[in-house]
Amino acid sequence: MSAENMGPFRADGRRRSPEEIQKKVAKELGVVPLVGFEKLVSCSGGVKENHGFVAGFMEAHGARSWSLPLEEGESIVWETAPVPQDLPSVSEVVFLFSMGMGNGSPLPQPSGEFELSLNGERQLSFRVVKYGENWEGPGNTRLRFEVKRVESCPPGQTLALDDVIREESFAAFGVGALKVPLSLLRVGERARIRVSARSRVTSKRWFKLDNSDDVLSKANIYTGLRVLVNGEERLKVGDYGVYFGDLHTHSGDGSEGFGRCGVGTIDENYRYARDVSNLDLYALTDHDWQTDEKYWRRCMDKVEEYDRPGEFVTLPAFEWTSSMYGHRNVYYREPVDAFFDARRTPRGRDSDYWETEVDDPEDLWSKLDELPTEAITIPHHPKASSHPLTWDFFNPRYDRLAEIYSSWGTHEYENNPYRGSGSDHYSHLYLREALDRGLRFGFLASSDGHDGHPGNAQSPESKHHHIYHHLGSGRVGVLAEELTRSAVFEALYERRCYATTGPPIIIDFRLGGRMMGGELKREDVGSSYRLRYSVTVPAFLERVDLIRDGAVVKSHSFVERKSCFKVEHLEEVDEENSTYYYVRVIQSDGEMAWSSPIFIN
Repeated sequence: MSAENMGPFRADGRRRSPEEIQKKVAKELGVVPLVGFEKLVSCSGGVKENHGFVAGFMEAHGARSWSLPLEEGESIVWETAPVPQDLPSVSEVVFLFSMGMGNGSPLPQPSGEFELSLNGERQLSFRVVKYGENWEGPGNTRLRFEVKRVESCPPGQTLALDDVIREESFAAFGVGALKVPLSLLRVGERARIRVSARSRVTSKRWFKLDNSDDVLSKANIYTGLRVLVNGEERLKVGDYGVYFGDLHTHSGDGSEGFGRCGVGTIDENYRYARDVSNLDLYALTDHDWQTDEKYWRRCMDKVEEYDRPGEFVTLPAFEWTSSMYGHRNVYYREPVDAFFDARRTPRGRDSDYWETEVDDPEDLWSKLDELPTEAITIPHHPKASSHPLTWDFFNPRYDRLAEIYSSWGTHEYENNPYRGSGSDHYSHLYLREALDRGLRFGFLASSDGHDGHPGNAQSPESKHHHIYHHLGSGRVGVLAEELTRSAVFEALYERRCYATTGPPIIIDFRLGGRMMGGELKREDVGSSYRLRYSVTVPAFLERVDLIRDGAVVKSHSFVERKSCFKVEHLEEVDEENSTYYYVRVIQSDGEMAWSSPIFIN
């Protein structure tokens, strides 16, 4: 049943009462919606109460709110309306309340998590997001944040949204919907909900609860309820599912005496990736210098332990870290008892940075040639003066992709407005320069997170502020036949993937019938070829650009608010030069995405 058919109006045009809404939703979705906030019980000393001008998404008389900072030890507790005695024949109820969340500063802030407990028992954890998302707990509870209003501003600027939210870079407001089995509740009694902050360091990020006890009748709850109960629909591009992941992160584990370069244990990073960031696929890429054979075997055991086909895919990987030639992440199709240090005499992080006895990328690829499984090597942050990568070494068999965005910023082209706050770059090492040289690779994005929050790396906790881009964590979108390790690796190898700065943007880009990442021969396309691209975004579109050989050849700007766009047109063949095309997407809030290129020989 669609959200529109569920209400708020009856067939005779009369508005439904709260009781009628409950019966209608129970009939169509098998759950009973209940008032999720009725009384504040307690809050810790850091919680800010606001009973003046209160930002939100719905009309509320006598509005009050309580903002919970993301600081360890802070919490807020409230009670719901009583669970009715005369419930319809259902096994679950949904508590609805008005909530919000935001960054709290124009600067990047640690991301952490908020833990939700019901009647004293922990149920799940969630994070600050701009767009609607579901989180699930082991006790069959599920939380949905159905975003109704998003406010954001350019980097370095701030928003003043109400009497408490005064220096904000982005904030989201909407309906919180907590689905709970009746077995966890007592009929006739109120449920008690606690939200507690979990963060290793102080953060200005926040969760906000409003005192609106009329969300059930005065808010559009229906779309969010449908997604909460049925789950989010898996979008497809052609015959492929779209799966999102973070394939570049670091933990605080490692071999004894080898040093560390991250935060959190292996298990903590996997748990956050799966349960809080809601990633479909994940790779831990600890550096070669913090790894020995014992630690590598432990990493491979964890890869197998957390891999769940159809639910959560893990890839075996490590970072090959060369101060001479640049950094490449190595990914295997299957776990294998082999990792390689860029230094021929492995040492800890504090050893001499300029050893003369080092491997070059050709040495790495030769070693990968000897393995019983396939591998991909992916260059990243190539233009950074601190960690530059030379494109003089390139192997089309292994260098199938390159990281166009991470928390370092964008590596697309020189002087792009999203390159990050680090100012010292090498202009000839951007990805577009490499493409113009005739190198062929696809695009992906990931976080290069060191803060223990895969898929949500925002924190200067273990890195300096300037390394963390204001848009935060990047993600890769993979077009795969199914959510399995083999299918994901195949999609990455075929360059059937794209990059986003974080949002679940959907891109379908095809040329002459080939999907993104593909190659065509000029004789196969004739004098012209049909080019198609469509985009779906969770916010609103600002611009969609088509890039050919380093130049924007078509740009579509949007004055009206649109979340979907599709275009098809003919392109003339360049008879003299090889050609590459890709699509770049920019949302109204500055978030971006890039398709992998399509190449014509």
